[in-house]
Amino acid sequence: MGDKMKHLQVLLLLGLLLMATNCFAVIAPSSMIISGSNDPLVNGTYTNAGIIVNGKMSWIKGDYVLRWSDAIMGLSWNIEKPSTAAVYYGNWADTAVPEETGWNCTSQAANPCTPPVVTTTPLPDMLTVSGCAETQVAGVYTRTLNHEGWPRYENGSLQLRRGLNIISSPAWVIENDSATTRYYFNNRSEVRVPDLDWYQGPDGTPSTLPVVTEQPLPENLIVSGTVDSFLNGTYARGLNYSGYPQYVKGNYEIRHGWIMMTSVWNIENNGIGAQYYTHSDIGTDVPETGWELGPNGGSPPSPPVVTETQLPDQYKVSGAGFAAVNGLYTRTVNSNSHTGLVYEKEAIYFLRAGTVPVMNFGYEITNSGGDSYYYVVSNSLLIPSTDWALDFLGTSYPPPPFVVPYNFPWPMFLPPITNKTTP
Repeated sequence: MGDKMKHLQVLLLLGLLLMATNCFAVIAPSSMIISGSNDPLVNGTYTNAGIIVNGKMSWIKGDYVLRWSDAIMGLSWNIEKPSTAAVYYGNWADTAVPEETGWNCTSQAANPCTPPVVTTTPLPDMLTVSGCAETQVAGVYTRTLNHEGWPRYENGSLQLRRGLNIISSPAWVIENDSATTRYYFNNRSEVRVPDLDWYQGPDGTPSTLPVVTEQPLPENLIVSGTVDSFLNGTYARGLNYSGYPQYVKGNYEIRHGWIMMTSVWNIENNGIGAQYYTHSDIGTDVPETGWELGPNGGSPPSPPVVTETQLPDQYKVSGAGFAAVNGLYTRTVNSNSHTGLVYEKEAIYFLRAGTVPVMNFGYEITNSGGDSYYYVVSNSLLIPSTDWALDFLGTSYPPPPFVVPYNFPWPMFLPPITNKTTP
């Protein structure tokens, strides 16, 4: 009986060890990226070595290793080169994986000391500051060596980096380093430069605040397909509004607003206080689809589609076994479904967005009674040309159709147009 109990205890311990190992494998990133230090050979992508050192995972890049070791006055996260017994940077935070910031230089680190940033995904090489009243601040900022252990981006004498703001506490700042002019600051503490929520610094202009993005924001947006035809058309980028991008077409704006204490995008005429459509997916990118009817929106509900490029006005359907559906389909007002796109032929047949039989979003060719002949699974705002399938009525009329834009560049020559949001 005693031997059986010992065997059970051993098995239990082995089971717990396996569970712990599996848990560790789940939480340990497959790679860690070291960047921004003054040691170019230390920077780069370190791969999970599958080796646990002092109870924690380690990562390797050639001769260099990132591991939890006692190389510097007790256990700490260290960036080392074991073949030469060199230790470059250390971090004493006792965490399951290395901290992103808070690294310290050793005597073997390059001089001047520039502690690295350690992340699981790459930081952007460039950032774009746009939409603020301080036009000299706007432009592209390029990543350079870190500043006090945080990422730093430069645009001439302008810098985007961590510093001390007007209340002498650490913050992200946009400043002119040579003239000590501080335009804007942001109190967020994540290692990635914040895109929104910037504030006026002591030398900034209060009227508009910047937006910081990894990719330049579009200079124009096209609103289309809503029954409120006066809203359709091209909106040009203006100065930011309430710290968010703003686009303007005459008296109409796409901009940030509030509904019942909720932050939203609005398509509105602020001059007369009319709010036509709203979207709660607020950020730096204006959503393409998923807009909801505002208090002044038209009837029937036809939420707009908002895109950077023009959508086709017509599609040509050909090759379908049911010949009546072949021909030209012209765009009409949007529906509430999926992308909202609707094209019609003689008010009898429709090429439109919907929920297709496999319970996914897609497009279908239907008649005016809502009976479907053919469908394709897709979340794109450009309707696919191929991969169409037979639907309920189409099972008697193979083959499925070929669908292409008419008098419009082929999709393969266009930048991708896909939903940024799922309505």
